[in-house]
Amino acid sequence: MSKWPMAALGDVASIDRKVVPPNQIKEGTTYLGLEHLERGGRIAGHETIGDFSVASAKHSFTEEHILFGKLRPNLGKIARPVFSGICSTDLLPIKSGSQLERSFLFHYLSQDRMIDHAASRASGANLPRLSPAELLKFPVPLPPLDEQRRIAAILDQAELIHSRQTQSQQLTRSVPQAVFREHFGDVSSRSKDPVPLHDVIENISSGKSLKCETRSRDDATNEPGILKLSAITQGVFKPHENKAFPAGELAAENEVRRGDLLMCRKNTKDLVGTAALVDNAPSNLYLPDLIYRIDYDKSLVTGEYLLGAFRTKEIRRDLEAAASGSSASMANISRARLLNIVVHIPPIEDQLAYATRLRSISAYERRTAQRLEALDALVDSLQSRAFRGEL
Repeated sequence: MSKWPMAALGDVASIDRKVVPPNQIKEGTTYLGLEHLERGGRIAGHETIGDFSVASAKHSFTEEHILFGKLRPNLGKIARPVFSGICSTDLLPIKSGSQLERSFLFHYLSQDRMIDHAASRASGANLPRLSPAELLKFPVPLPPLDEQRRIAAILDQAELIHSRQTQSQQLTRSVPQAVFREHFGDVSSRSKDPVPLHDVIENISSGKSLKCETRSRDDATNEPGILKLSAITQGVFKPHENKAFPAGELAAENEVRRGDLLMCRKNTKDLVGTAALVDNAPSNLYLPDLIYRIDYDKSLVTGEYLLGAFRTKEIRRDLEAAASGSSASMANISRARLLNIVVHIPPIEDQLAYATRLRSISAYERRTAQRLEALDALVDSLQSRAFRGEL
């Protein structure tokens, strides 16, 4: 609990919903959408009006605002822009009042605890949104301004170190695909002697749609857990991304196993078909209905090779093209369409040589990931102590 007085966000800050009609937006204006914001505050690029046409009204913002993503607030899309522009109306521009430092508020709202708080107050089943009225009710600690600045400066430094370590990890994760390209080149339908995946895939299965709790499973008690879609990201399997399944019988054949090749069958258009190999599978962890397990003929193909192929830009385009669905937010790729995607299959000896080389790269990548996990824990501890007044 904070040792400082608390206030509702609406008493010390405001949401500037200055709506700009599309016909009043000047060409060359910087535009930010939810897709440009990453958890942790990074703004990953932007667009410029003129590069695309504007069909709807937008919010204006300046470098004095914090942008808070109200759509799917569990994603933690919160940022401090250092420029002015317009943004999607799914981003709420927050402006601090005289009692509140912008950077202090940014770090406070960006805590996992506050992101969970926002998610718990969102409404809507498929596309949950946090209303501005609910956001303005959020409790905010109010230490003296000098103390707010001191805390923000410490957390800014921690964020900078974390950002550099994250960039290092991202560079490390790009190495397997560079090695894959070096070994095999273009493996798409334009390559020599491509075959449909149904020639090498023996079976595609998935779990069931189950009602789970919002929390993760308790690893200490080996509680049953169901994987979330976020368990499969950029070729990496994240077993901690799961939801607890408190009661009921689970099918043994749906338990996740070491060596499984998993793929998201339903996700946003740019993430549908994302795949990962399971290198470490805790027991009592199960597949949901939205994740495929792909069983393949091991005499013809390796999991490492299939994963590398699925991650190439050419096969990614094929996977996205094969996905269907009227909703832009959740596209679906059927078994039949997946099996008809065409891929070059090199000799198994070449694939095994690639897998051997990949194992040494993966060992280094795991060490990098462990360093980042330790840094995550340190940042979480700093944030927690900071807002309790213990720094």
